[in-house]
Amino acid sequence: MICGSLVTNQAAALGRLDSLIMEQLHSLMEWSNHARSLMTAQDNLIKEMPWEKTAMGALGVSLSQLRFAVALFSSVYLAVGVRLFRAPTARHLYSLLTGFLLVYYPFGAGVAQVVFPLAWTYLTMLLAPRACGTLSWVNMMYLIWLHVINASGEAWQNGQMDFTGGSMTLVLKLIALANCYADAYKRTPLSSYQSTHKVDRLPSPLAFLGYAFSFGNMLAGPYFEFADYDAFIRQQGPWDRKAHPRGAPFLLHGLSRMCHALFFMASMLYLEPRYGTAMLYMPWYKALSLPARLALQWPCGIVCQLRYFFVWKLSEASMVFAGLDLAGWDRDSGKPQWGRLCNVRFWGVQLSEYSRAIPGHWNILTGQFLRRYVYERLTPAGKRPGFPQLLATQLVSGVWHGLYPGYLLFFASSALMLQAGTGVQRLEGVLVPAKLRNLL
Repeated sequence: MICGSLVTNQAAALGRLDSLIMEQLHSLMEWSNHARSLMTAQDNLIKEMPWEKTAMGALGVSLSQLRFAVALFSSVYLAVGVRLFRAPTARHLYSLLTGFLLVYYPFGAGVAQVVFPLAWTYLTMLLAPRACGTLSWVNMMYLIWLHVINASGEAWQNGQMDFTGGSMTLVLKLIALANCYADAYKRTPLSSYQSTHKVDRLPSPLAFLGYAFSFGNMLAGPYFEFADYDAFIRQQGPWDRKAHPRGAPFLLHGLSRMCHALFFMASMLYLEPRYGTAMLYMPWYKALSLPARLALQWPCGIVCQLRYFFVWKLSEASMVFAGLDLAGWDRDSGKPQWGRLCNVRFWGVQLSEYSRAIPGHWNILTGQFLRRYVYERLTPAGKRPGFPQLLATQLVSGVWHGLYPGYLLFFASSALMLQAGTGVQRLEGVLVPAKLRNLL
């Protein structure tokens, strides 16, 4: 009798708990939907214009896609305007205003997604400088929430765009900045990279926002360090006008990056409808033999990469015209060296000698972020990083991209691929004669 009463009471308690959990989940979903309604690209003070409607019909694209492309191309020409200013305040302000306008034009109220990470990061740097590096990872959880409520992958497949991609770039920049600021308060020895990029003083709100929006950098990335941005704005280091009064000649190099971008865009527009992923569902493809189908999957993969080559090269051109892409000066010839913000190398991706070399050619700056702020910082002092650090790094990369199972499966398995590639490379060095190795 007593046992039966206990079971009944426990069942009732569990029922009340389930009901409470469901109520809380329902409230959370309502709140998320309300928050999402305040951050949609459809709410835009810049209304659709007649020329946009004509262009949409001619190109067969949505308004958000058209505006994104226009903003991306405009970023190249607007970036060069920063060269008209010398005062750091004016350069910060130009970076902020042009950056904000370039992302607001295609994404409208979606830009409101940046309010929380910007406010959270700056407040933690102001109030908890020693812990702000750790606290900045709250931004990654916020990004996960954005991935969930926006389902940006589905939206992109349906021809619509949202600001989640811009938030992805911003989150990397804010985590990097907060960690570099926290490094200045550390009593333990810093690595050479940390010593070079630590931020000793709290950036002013203008410098902070200028770095966040920097010339529309949130349109397509890539992430870069605040220390580099600050030196560029103040015209120090490789940008020092006293050492190089005329500055670095940028026009030819910038135009070459634009030509690369236009080539990849034209290739994408021609090849994607014919040999993109849609090809895998065509009757003629299914009728091929297995070897033929496998052989066609390789060029199909290259075709799918073309859109990224296009936007990253165009973004690189923007940074060249601004001058931020300048990496230094050749000591012998005195010529400028570019490539600080090069995010992809086509032939490097296609012809990498081993798997571990691929991140050095594809989404390069994101790979550098993962190395500096995940892989190396998870490694105990005095020890070498191993597979646990590699797996954690790849999983962070997967979550950053989105919560689709395919992302997590790919990046988890890529950790195994990279680790195996390291082993194969070592065996090659031991077992394969040097002369034959050079031929390979």
